[in-house]
Amino acid sequence: MVADSAENPCYYAVIVGSPDTTFVLPKEKVRDIFHGQQTIQSGPDARFKKERWMFTILQKDRTYTLRLNRSGATDHDIQSYLNNWKQIDDFKEENDNNYHQNEPAIFVTGYDAKNLEVSRQNNILGWEHNSKFLSEGSLVFLFNKSMLKIETAFRVKSRSNDNTALIWADEIESQKLIYKNRWNAEAIYDDLNIRLDEISKIEPFNREPFQGLLRANFPMPLNTPHNKDKYSTFRQFLIEKTKSAANYWIFIVTDRPELGVSADEIYRTRMSDKFWGLNKATPFRKFIKKGDRVLFCHGAKKFIGNATLDSDSFELDEEERAKFSHGAGFYTTEYGVRLTDIDTWQIPKEVIGLLDVLPFIKKKEQYHSYFQGGIRQISEQEYDVIVRRGEGEGSILITTSPPIQSVPEMREFDDMALPIPD
Repeated sequence: MVADSAENPCYYAVIVGSPDTTFVLPKEKVRDIFHGQQTIQSGPDARFKKERWMFTILQKDRTYTLRLNRSGATDHDIQSYLNNWKQIDDFKEENDNNYHQNEPAIFVTGYDAKNLEVSRQNNILGWEHNSKFLSEGSLVFLFNKSMLKIETAFRVKSRSNDNTALIWADEIESQKLIYKNRWNAEAIYDDLNIRLDEISKIEPFNREPFQGLLRANFPMPLNTPHNKDKYSTFRQFLIEKTKSAANYWIFIVTDRPELGVSADEIYRTRMSDKFWGLNKATPFRKFIKKGDRVLFCHGAKKFIGNATLDSDSFELDEEERAKFSHGAGFYTTEYGVRLTDIDTWQIPKEVIGLLDVLPFIKKKEQYHSYFQGGIRQISEQEYDVIVRRGEGEGSILITTSPPIQSVPEMREFDDMALPIPD
């Protein structure tokens, strides 16, 4: 992936496996690595393609290197470019808007009771005006202006393609399109019951009115580069409130054929550990907490078990890293969560057989796309539907430790092509 323009890219983004592992290479670094190196044309209709460099990205322990695909090529250390978007000028403000430690951007907005209920039922949010900071993964806390309390938190999923239908009560009553800036979103925390008098005791609303944030009809960000310090206490308050609510998650495990490691082996190793590794960039990592319930899913194929989290998400110390790595770079992780009440099902539950009863899968024909990434949050109802499906078919509790097979120390990825910068 290149950005700025194909003719004059300002950086190159190399995605390895998933967007959680993206190397952001400025064009100067690309020139440093590839200048003067031989290029090739490959693949079907090669003669019609631009010449490209072919290279391999390797991982040893926790360090990534890039190597050109030729004999005697040098290994270039690219670890410092891993998910390093802040080096790109266009992304500096955008990244400043996000929480440190990968916490999501947080917004507040005000709806009356009727419009709030419409948004709940239709999984959509809308405003007269938009915020340039709003994006997928943002959390929007809705203040119920009829009840004078923050009641619901939505997670933004994507921009809505439906910007013409009259959806909310005042649109229908006036027969006019009012809220044209629309986003698909799901209510992930409800009945928060954060009253206005409680909000008014928190900095800075002990000195200025909270409802001043709600005057303009748009989502008010609470962590822009200009106001992140002002609202830091209030943001932390909102995070703590959500932590008191139960969370339900799908942890997704996939086969790694390039390493000779199956999803089943990874899953059983971690169940034996009573531990699950998390990436530093895992969305909502800081919202994962002790007591949450989790389902384990083999890709988009089948649900294979469930468990209860026995800790908040935590950073491993050196002893824990050594223990849970099993002497193999593949299992090495910096963050994780402990597990209890582990239940591995004798008969897995096929995802395709649950499509009609899982509301989070909107486009059934594209259900695979809903299982990308390592973690997905779901509702309590969706969790219950999956657990109850096929009840009575039998399940077993993990009580023994399966053998941990050796894993190659070097993690090597498939060849990939990079276009030549002008």
